[in-house]
Amino acid sequence: MIKTDILGKLESDGNINRITGAQGRVLGSLVANAKLQRMVEYEALATNKSSVYTLGEMLTDLRRGLWKEIYSGTSIDAYRRRLQATYLEAMASKIKPPAANPQEAALAALQRECRAVFCDPALMHYAVKLVGATRFPAKHDMADAAKYITYGASPRATIGMIEGGKALAMLRGRRYVLPEDIIDLVPDVLRHRVVLSYEALAEGITADALIQRVLKKIPPPDKPLAHTAG
Repeated sequence: MIKTDILGKLESDGNINRITGAQGRVLGSLVANAKLQRMVEYEALATNKSSVYTLGEMLTDLRRGLWKEIYSGTSIDAYRRRLQATYLEAMASKIKPPAANPQEAALAALQRECRAVFCDPALMHYAVKLVGATRFPAKHDMADAAKYITYGASPRATIGMIEGGKALAMLRGRRYVLPEDIIDLVPDVLRHRVVLSYEALAEGITADALIQRVLKKIPPPDKPLAHTAG
């Protein structure tokens, strides 16, 4: 897809740096730590594991694409060699990341503490149901609300509720999540993710109003943590 004769007419040098720089930025986005973490969390939370595109599958596809010449027996051009080197550097940095400055290290430690906060599976299922109600209102006895929602929240909202709930629980002095930790975050997590329809705008229906309906329709678990007592 790279036409060197056309590039030569546009500029006399720097083609490789310009193109591989753009490719490297896309590659960096694909293997960013935050994105890889989200894939791991989504796989862990998914109810239908067979439909999940896992982190392992993504890295395998990426590796096969970057080194496809090995499988096809074709020659490797300078652009591909640079991109392969960028990939190896990115993977090496994850195996042995550079030393973080004190502020980054402190933040990373707090993130690890938050993730260690216990969240009962019943609360995870509750978060899944809240998000699902924005996508499939009829399944949650809210068929009349469907006309007001063009797009509901994605599964990432579930992760946001759970991770945010853990952080809020820790701020409140607990090492476990309670329903109120999830409930208090629901409007902030869902508000910008629920895309309203023209009907909702015409009738003055807000995202917050729909979110409150969801909260009233789907009750939190009665006794989270009860099965872990004793």
